[in-house]
Amino acid sequence: MKSIHKFIYILIILLMVFISLYIIFKIQKSETLEENLNSYNIPKMYLIGQIEDMQEKSDKRQIKVKYESDDTQFESYATIKVQGSYTLKFDKKNYNITFFKDNEFNEKQKFDVKWGEYSKYTLKANWSDPLHCRNIVTAQIASELNQRYGILTDSVNNGLTDGFPVEVYSNDEFWGLYTLNIHKDNLFNMDKENENHLAIFVDTLENNAFRDILEDDWAIYELEFGEENKENINKLNRLIDFVKNSTDEDFVNNFDEYFNKDSVLNYYCFMYFSHLIDNIAQNFFLVTYDGEIWYMVPYDFDQSWGNEFKDYSKITDYHNLHTSYYVKTSVLWNRFKELFRQEINDRYTELRKDILTKENVINKMNEFYKLIPEETLKKEQEKWNNKPDYERTYIEEYLDNELSILDNIYMNK
Repeated sequence: MKSIHKFIYILIILLMVFISLYIIFKIQKSETLEENLNSYNIPKMYLIGQIEDMQEKSDKRQIKVKYESDDTQFESYATIKVQGSYTLKFDKKNYNITFFKDNEFNEKQKFDVKWGEYSKYTLKANWSDPLHCRNIVTAQIASELNQRYGILTDSVNNGLTDGFPVEVYSNDEFWGLYTLNIHKDNLFNMDKENENHLAIFVDTLENNAFRDILEDDWAIYELEFGEENKENINKLNRLIDFVKNSTDEDFVNNFDEYFNKDSVLNYYCFMYFSHLIDNIAQNFFLVTYDGEIWYMVPYDFDQSWGNEFKDYSKITDYHNLHTSYYVKTSVLWNRFKELFRQEINDRYTELRKDILTKENVINKMNEFYKLIPEETLKKEQEKWNNKPDYERTYIEEYLDNELSILDNIYMNK
């Protein structure tokens, strides 16, 4: 009996030692994690000059810029303009910044903050996205789709926008939490000497894209890369004419002679998965490297995952996308979903296995938020007190509800 008692006593002592060591380990691990979080230095950009009261894109001002991060520091002269369309009315503006070597503002200066050396960058205010992460996180997922199918693999982020959080200061006054994004001019790794390299941006809902043959001007299209000449208008008109006037048989049999079909399938599936109501008939690029085969690339994702247009404290529902006027009147999407329905279902089913998942969205959101110190979020709230909160759980709820609806429509049974 004594030996049994002694054995039990030893076990108790060992258990107490083990518990004590475990508690010490957890405390040390927690302190290390807290220390790592507190030690992260979010990059800072200082805008030195007058940027208040900028309202119009034509208002270009000359300033100086100082940039500081853990691995990059520079100062430069720069020009600054407000960026966006509908977002111009908001108090907190987006900006395009171009760097120059001196105060003559003649010779541009290039800096590498992440993607290589460029002279032009965009500061996104993300006013319409209370979470600040939709634009970048949504683009990361779209980039994965392009990578999967070998689309635009020689371009930055597979042709999708990219950026990271920064604190912006105006003359040492905290101006807000922004993301510093690569400018859309630099997304597609194009050669100015190649006349077939074209990047065309659709930035208006007027007439809905692909409805009208162009005459001598670009109408609803913005030529981001390439020359505004008749030859390039003809290249785009060839595409428009095919979408608008081809027979159903021709549309199916010859689609690959006009579009990179993988890019269009990805766009369609991604549009519904992410609820890109602002990217149905606008906010996308048409990109070609040979003047004949065009890639579709979405751009600007602050409306993704139920962010209600014009009222950013609300969450919309899936049905708004299917019943949208711009879906109903889109020549391309109506023909595509009718004539390639099985291929759409196949692609959606395949992508839902890993890329188009709730887990992928939430994981990328969590990684994004690791780059924003809590103190920065507090300063953002204090500076722009009319902003909604940063609650993320409703995106999880939105995905739970809407993916079940999408799966019933598009998932192969």
